[in-house]
Amino acid sequence: MLDIAGQREKADGLYRQALAISPAMSYSNNRLGVTAFMKKDLAEAEQRIDTAYRQQPQHFEFMYNRGCIFRQ
Repeated sequence: MLDIAGQREKADGLYRQALAISPAMSYSNNRLGVTAFMKKDLAEAEQRIDTAYRQQPQHFEFMYNRGCIFRQ
């Protein structure tokens, strides 16, 4: 995962490309939300992670990430 390796800009571009091909890729929405959160862009983080959560509400990581945003 490039975003964890410190290559957030490159990771964001790849996640956006993936979403352009398949908007239902909840993982890409979640990771874009995480990188937005790391950049302190809470509005973008909330929108992306909520989208991922709506796409796959049973996914624990998405639920956890939503909680992290709401703690801020």
